[in-house]
Parts: sequence; C-alpha cells; structure tokens
Amino acid sequence: MLAKRLLTAFIMLFIFLLSLLLDNKIYFVSLFTFCVSMVFLEWVQFFLEKKYKNYLYIFSLIIFVFLIYLSEFLFQDLSIKDNNIFKFLISVVVILWISFAAMSVISHRDFSSLEKKFWLFFSIPACFSAWFAFVIFYKMHGNWFVISLLMPVWILDTSGYIFGKYMGRTKLIPKVSPGKTLEGAIAGIFFSVLFYIISSFFKGSFASFILETHGVFVSLVLFFILSMVAILGDLFESLLKRNFGIKDSGSLLPGHGGFFDRLDSLIPFIPMAIILSGVIN
Repeated sequence: MLAKRLLTAFIMLFIFLLSLLLDNKIYFVSLFTFCVSMVFLEWVQFFLEKKYKNYLYIFSLIIFVFLIYLSEFLFQDLSIKDNNIFKFLISVVVILWISFAAMSVISHRDFSSLEKKFWLFFSIPACFSAWFAFVIFYKMHGNWFVISLLMPVWILDTSGYIFGKYMGRTKLIPKVSPGKTLEGAIAGIFFSVLFYIISSFFKGSFASFILETHGVFVSLVLFFILSMVAILGDLFESLLKRNFGIKDSGSLLPGHGGFFDRLDSLIPFIPMAIILSGVIN
C-alpha cells in the first residue's frame, strides 16, 4: 500500500513539475484546471444520488471549459485581483472555509441536513478560490514560486503518513480519521516548515517572498498556520467521507483514491496562502 501510494505521488509530482518546467501556460493551467474540476466532481458526488451523476459530469465539463477561458482573461489582465469587491469575496470564502471546517472537524458529529446543503453549495466557491489563487500566483511569480508554494504540502502529507504509520501512537482525531496520529501531524508540520525555511534562502521562492514581506518571526508563524490549514483540509475531507460512509472519493489514483483524496489539503491552503502572502490585501 505504501509503495503504491508513493509511486502514484511520484508520478503525479513528476507530471506537475514537468508541466511547470516546460513553461507552457496552456498545458499547465489546463492540467491544474482538470485537477480542480475532478476535485469538485468528487466533492459534489458525496451529496448527490446516482441518477444525477451524468448531469454532474456535464456540469464539471462546463466548469473546466469556463475556467480555461477565464484563465486566458486573467493572463491578459490581473487587475481583478485588486478589485475591492473581489478581495472581500475571496476573504469571506477563506474565513468561512477555515472556521466552519474547523468547527465541523472538532465537533466530529454527523452533518445536519442544513450543513449538508451548505457544504454542497460551498464546493463551488471553495474550489474556485483555490483555482483562482493558483493562477494568480503562477502569473505573477512564475514556476519556482509555485513549486516552492506547493512542495511543503506534499512534504507534510508524505512525511506525516510515513511517521504516523511507523511511529504514530497517539490518535489525532480518531472519530474523523482513525489512521492519522499526533506524531504524524507533528512530523509533517516540522518537515513542512523546515522546507519553507530552507527554500527562503532561494530568491523567487514563496518563502523568500513571505520573509521579505513580513520578517522572520511573522513568517515562521505564517508557515506554521499554513501547515495547520493543510492538515485541516485533509481532516475535513476525511469527515466528509465518514459522514457518507465512503472510504475514498474516487479510484483513479492507486494508493490515494481520488483527486479529492490527493488534493484535499490544497483547496483551503492555496487561497489562505494568497491572503497571508499579501498578494491580496
């Protein structure tokens, strides 16, 4: 299981890094847009009956095409990120995302009918804000910035899984995710923050940008917060699956399940990163 999980992660990372290094914005944006569309599809599938699945596939395809078109607009004109209304909306999405997800995970109870409706419809702004922040980061700062932004999340996930599996003794929140341990979470945060610190010495990285903007102490606090947000995204998806009695969000990625299983941490992480980095004030 571990070998299959690591192999799939390596292949996905290789494809992603290759798309960045080729510096082909159409290929790169299309790849990430496809991933976000799949996350949206798998998220919404939790809530819908089987008879609606075909409509969901069509809707996801429409979203994919729309985002590709929108990305072309954003690459030509980034002024929308400075629009006060837009900055307010994405900030509201992040606040709702983090606060309600945290309350749901901490309470770890079954969702009420109202909560299910909320999370069903919230999938749209949640996925869109992650996609938008990602495209803005890529357009403004380039390949290395994006790589250094996302690598800590994958390092957190992989190191947390390995340390939790072989050294974990204390369950983190067993009613939400029985397999996750406190030791794994601590190890994941440690190696994630360590990567931020190391990458901050390289010009053009996400961490160096944060360091120049906020200073050493605040930067360390922000790195820790971002790591916690990534863990929250993972735990929230586990809570969703537990509510619907589902083991994996999909089966397309051997050892991981679905795209939502693989990218759950990134959905709240990326919009939070664009807020904390100061790109959107």
